[in-house]
Amino acid sequence: SGAWEIAARYSSIDLEDSGYTGGEEDNITLGVNWYATPNVRFMANYIRASTDPSSPDAFPGTGDEDVNIFQVRSQIDF
Repeated sequence: SGAWEIAARYSSIDLEDSGYTGGEEDNITLGVNWYATPNVRFMANYIRASTDPSSPDAFPGTGDEDVNIFQVRSQIDF
């Protein structure tokens, strides 16, 4: 039996500061958690991240990128 949990998250980071051009990243996470018992849970996440570097001319090959991540984890509390 256990309990199921569905989760979603959006996050963004801007790495621009005076004299530093670090670019930006936005990501969306969709996840599902299964709490098998009060001490055991399993987690799965799909993350879609989009990067936008500020100066791709300064770093060739670093244009806009989309990254897909599938992450699974388990946790045991004893």
